[in-house]
Amino acid sequence: MLCNKFCRSFFGTKYWLGALCFLASCLAYHPSIAQESTSGPDFASQIKPILANHCWSCHGPDQESRKAQLRLDRRDEALAAGALVPGNASDSPILQRIESSDPDLVMPPPATKKPLTQEQRKLLSDWVEAGAKYTQHWSFAPPNRTGFANNGLARPASERIDQLVALKLQAHGLAPSEPADRATLLRRVSLDLTGLPPTIQQIDAFLSDSAQNAYEKVVDQLLQSDAYAERMASQWLDLSRYADTNGYNNDEDRQMWPWRDWVIEAYRSNMPYDQFLTQQLAGDMLPNASLQEQVATGFLRNQGHNTEGGIIQEEYRIEYVADRVHTVATVFLGLSMQCARCHDHKIDPISQAEYYQFFSLVNNLEEKQASYSNFVGAEPFVRVPTAEQIQEKKEVATKLDAIKLQLDLKEKQIEQAWSDWIASNSDRTIEETLGTSLIDSIDFEETNFQGTQKTWDSADSITYGPGKQGTALVLDGGRYLASKDLGKLESDRPFSISLWVNVPSLGSMAILSKMDEGMNFRGYDMLLVNGKVEVHLVDTWPSNAIKVSSQQAIAPNQWHHLSVTYDGSKKASGVQIYIDGKSTKFDVPNDNLTGSLETEKPFHLGRREKSLPLTGSIDELRFFQGVLSATDIERLAKLETLEPKLTWVRKHWQDLSEDQRNLARTWTRQKIDPAHGELQSQVEQTQKKIAQIDQSAPAVMVMREMNPPRETFILKRGQYDQPTTKVSPGIPESLRIEGVDPPSNRLQLANWLTHPKNPLTARVAVNRLWEQCFGVGLVRTSEDFGGSGEYPSHPELLDQLALDFIQSGWDTRAMLKQIVLSKTYRQTSKMTQEHKQKDPENRLFARGPRHRLSAETIRDNALAISGLLVRKVGGPSVKPYQPPGLWEDVTVERRGKYVADTGEGLFRRGMYTFWKRTCPPPSMVSFDAPNREVCVARRSRTNTPLQALVLMNDPTYIEAARVFASDVLRSGKDDELARMNYAYRKALAREILPQEVPAIRELLDLARSDFAEDPARVDQFLGVGTVSVRSDLPKLDLAAWTVVCSAILNLDETITKH
Repeated sequence: MLCNKFCRSFFGTKYWLGALCFLASCLAYHPSIAQESTSGPDFASQIKPILANHCWSCHGPDQESRKAQLRLDRRDEALAAGALVPGNASDSPILQRIESSDPDLVMPPPATKKPLTQEQRKLLSDWVEAGAKYTQHWSFAPPNRTGFANNGLARPASERIDQLVALKLQAHGLAPSEPADRATLLRRVSLDLTGLPPTIQQIDAFLSDSAQNAYEKVVDQLLQSDAYAERMASQWLDLSRYADTNGYNNDEDRQMWPWRDWVIEAYRSNMPYDQFLTQQLAGDMLPNASLQEQVATGFLRNQGHNTEGGIIQEEYRIEYVADRVHTVATVFLGLSMQCARCHDHKIDPISQAEYYQFFSLVNNLEEKQASYSNFVGAEPFVRVPTAEQIQEKKEVATKLDAIKLQLDLKEKQIEQAWSDWIASNSDRTIEETLGTSLIDSIDFEETNFQGTQKTWDSADSITYGPGKQGTALVLDGGRYLASKDLGKLESDRPFSISLWVNVPSLGSMAILSKMDEGMNFRGYDMLLVNGKVEVHLVDTWPSNAIKVSSQQAIAPNQWHHLSVTYDGSKKASGVQIYIDGKSTKFDVPNDNLTGSLETEKPFHLGRREKSLPLTGSIDELRFFQGVLSATDIERLAKLETLEPKLTWVRKHWQDLSEDQRNLARTWTRQKIDPAHGELQSQVEQTQKKIAQIDQSAPAVMVMREMNPPRETFILKRGQYDQPTTKVSPGIPESLRIEGVDPPSNRLQLANWLTHPKNPLTARVAVNRLWEQCFGVGLVRTSEDFGGSGEYPSHPELLDQLALDFIQSGWDTRAMLKQIVLSKTYRQTSKMTQEHKQKDPENRLFARGPRHRLSAETIRDNALAISGLLVRKVGGPSVKPYQPPGLWEDVTVERRGKYVADTGEGLFRRGMYTFWKRTCPPPSMVSFDAPNREVCVARRSRTNTPLQALVLMNDPTYIEAARVFASDVLRSGKDDELARMNYAYRKALAREILPQEVPAIRELLDLARSDFAEDPARVDQFLGVGTVSVRSDLPKLDLAAWTVVCSAILNLDETITKH
């Protein structure tokens, strides 16, 4: 009755059935009202997980989805509603609803399919009886050192781990297990720290080292190895959603591998984690940011990128930013912030407004869609040369310096060369040699046009009409002219263009161009856009280009003289536009040309390469070398001929004007002294070679802050086209650090994340390191430290590790060393009957870690055991064996074809395997590798028959088994048992057990018998792969032992760390 009366009076009849989903408590997220319970169940570890999983979706922080207007995440509102009576469970409506047998009354409602167990109901009742007290959510409270009795802080760091684990074990009636044997321990720590097994030589060296610190020495050696850096970087690739393609429909290749190599180097140099984080979030914003610091920000650009034509750019730009929010929040905070994109978070205290405040921090990138036809990278990006390219550029630059020395000598002699040549030649010879600066002239006269052209291709027959002088070329929007010889202009050479044009109407059309539209519009053009003259000089549009647009427009249906001059300075200020003989003012939308205009595409009259056709007439086209004077332009506009004007050349050098001296220098270089011109040509060609090297370097997409910052709005239901309220950059109120201003840009975000008082960053990081060693974190849900996540198995230990991590200077190596030196880590992984009963999942760590290896490590393990593994570090991704046809099935028009590498590319570590988002490496997917379309903090770990089939049939593993077998046969062991021992020690770091010998011997005999009956199968079986079959080994024996080695590589023990 009390429950009925309460619900009806407070909520009304319509809503009362859903009103009292039992008490959730985001109250725990409000430090101002947090309390500590002195009795009853622990709120953080026992009560809150029940509430979060069964109630908060209906009565939590999300106002839009809150049922019956009942808010149970704030204690004041819950008490005011009368939903619970602290100290009196029987009178609390919440408990009455929980215990109800009426399906219309019981909470949680049956439709949720989340019934409470009897134990959970008892805990809730006891909690209410004890006062229904609660505390701040554990991960939002600062970490602190507790639980150290007997001066525990004075102990070595690894011993403090053991102390806290022992206290937990004792509370559950368990004791630590005995230490693992030394060979097993060596294999375990080698796999954990490097992802590779120990060699027999390493095993023997360790077993024979009787020094007290023998194990510590091994750990130090492993932590200093390149393999350690690769192991750490490999797991970072999942977190950063690294891939070698863009994803989405087109899924073409990208070149982000230099970022991956930056991660490897960061771990190899033991970069402190706070710097590691900062450079990846805001390396470009650091003072005088280096190239590598900019490359680091590729972490935020690793998301997919849609190059499909016709998409709405803003829609996908918003998706990219949302992906960055998800990634940063998951990787560094362990929070599911993405759940607040469309509405307030249903579990955690993150409102939709706060989500978009955080969104604003990574929303200041001017990201442009990359071209599908010639994908390089979505701007902004930086070019990162390879070691080979750096060396090649150094060699070419040395050659250039040598040529320039010769050219400098020529330059010093240029005055004398000019004077000597002028003195020794007649006026006629001078006139014939130097003449006017005219390069090409086309009058479009019907009677002689065909005779004066160079090489023309026409879209149709040429049409003539009345011109400004004589006849003109007439174009109807379909016709155009193209020439491979005409219009070869360069960005560092002055030139002038003059022509007459008459168009019947104004629009967007190209008068002339020499441009490659598929190569980011490389080249130049001269357009009419609504009557205004536009000129583009482009290396890469729009990041490396000049664009100028006249403020004056021409009129339709009349002839106009247009002229453009350019001084070779690669500056917009070096361009002049003339209309009807008069210089005109122009706007400069782009002025950042540093590269070349060179393109193999032909010169076009009447359109660009493929677009902007012109309807109208063109006449009297002229190309000049050098910059024509305003007087010369005026004369051309009057249809006057420019005379040679060479009378001044007989003057003494000191009497020449500066313009005349410059022209004399140019003529000497180009026409008078061939050796000078040849050297100049060599300089230009060598400079082009350097530019080609620079342009061929991998393009790594990076972050670059906009100024001013982009405005950010709350998006209704997360939709790009439904902005509502404007927000400022910030973080959720529940994550504020007292005395620390909230961040307003990415660099401040990084500083806030690495602030010693930030409660989450260090915890999340050390939990991931613990998971690396034990297979599961102290917080199982390493991706979620919020209300939906699991409470830590050892909260005091997690806090101790987090504080140690910060105080060590965020030293990742030191933290891993602390963990693996602990006795907890060094326990045997053997499970006892008591373990099965009290700790079946090893959450109390009463025994050592045991779990299946990752997809990459399984492959690396097999290659390392066989001796095939190539230890080269870094470089472009490689393509090992893969079934044919898979790429074609997922690419547009079946354009993509997978071509496996040859040589060392087949045997690199798994982390270097080419990762195509729409079709990731199938053998790795079989072992739970993700597609990396989004950030993945914790891989699933499955056990399927397909995995065994991969190990038995994938060419990588067959070839590895054959090379492994070759090693076994050549090991110097004469008898089969010795060979078995050798194989087992190589693969498992132990000798074969007596009870295992019969099965291996039987398999060996059976294989020999089968192959002997069908010798053709021997060659077929041994022919798998590309590594040559050893001719010094009996084929039958090699085939049989290959079967045995394949079985060993397929053992559960081989692919398991224990």
